[in-house]
Amino acid sequence: MSAFCVYTLAIPGGLTRLFVRLEHQVIVVPGPSKSQAVYNTLNKTVDESHPSTILTTHPDAVLYLDKDSSNLL
Repeated sequence: MSAFCVYTLAIPGGLTRLFVRLEHQVIVVPGPSKSQAVYNTLNKTVDESHPSTILTTHPDAVLYLDKDSSNLL
């Protein structure tokens, strides 16, 4: 599927199958309220309790973080 999808780190569980099929993924993660989700995405095992971890399996996903959202890394 040749499309870009730009979204924040809040990924509804039912949409994860769609996101992994997209060719490119750009994820913008602003603010301190997302810092735990960013940490979980990059450090937890891929599973349903942390839906955003599926992004770590995508060959062309890019996370854009600000200082606040990356403060737990």
